[in-house]
Amino acid sequence: MQAVRIVLVAVLLIAAGCSGANRASSDTVAAPETSATPTTTVATASTAPVTVSPATTEAAPATLPTETTAPAAPTTTEASPECTRVTDFATDAEQQSWRVTLDGVMGGRSSGEVAFGESTMIFTGEIVTEGGGFSLLRTPLDFDALADGSFLTVRARTDGRRYEMVFKDSLAGRPGQLFHEADVPFVDTADWQEVPVQLSDLRPTSNGRPVQVDDFDKDAATEMGVILKDGVDGAFRIEVDWVDICS
Repeated sequence: MQAVRIVLVAVLLIAAGCSGANRASSDTVAAPETSATPTTTVATASTAPVTVSPATTEAAPATLPTETTAPAAPTTTEASPECTRVTDFATDAEQQSWRVTLDGVMGGRSSGEVAFGESTMIFTGEIVTEGGGFSLLRTPLDFDALADGSFLTVRARTDGRRYEMVFKDSLAGRPGQLFHEADVPFVDTADWQEVPVQLSDLRPTSNGRPVQVDDFDKDAATEMGVILKDGVDGAFRIEVDWVDICS
């Protein structure tokens, strides 16, 4: 009997030891699962807010181009059916035929020079009213250049000053300094404009003063030009694209 009791006690002790070991093993495995879950949650929460940068969307408008308005360009269109092109400055011969006349012939100090762009003529200089006060640019006309029309159309852009078209004819008895002049009614704008000049509005002048002579004869026209003598000191600039004679 004594031996049986000893055996039972040993069995009970072994069973108790195994049960404790199993509980210890279960606690050890569960602990990492519990601690790993909060760590993952914290990591996700800390990185989630840093996904959108407001500064990136604010900077976009600064890269947009600034809108600008380009000046109008010279035209290359042909004259309308009721008009004939007198000049558009497209050839060397047309460009070389223009010459400047200044008030230095009467003691003035005004200046003027001509240049040519892309089929345009650019007349620039400075008016000095003391002792003179004019700058003239002119060219010879072909025979009958104005015979088929009653008015000119001038396409140009200017500085807003009062320019005039001038003409000469070959009628006998004309004084050497006789010109026939008419205002060119440009408006004060930097844009290109097409304005008419009526041949019937031409008035005869000699040395800048009105004279009494026969009317301008368009069939005998020999010269055409543009003059500035508006009585204002200062720089000037006019750019002409073309001149047409129209009926």
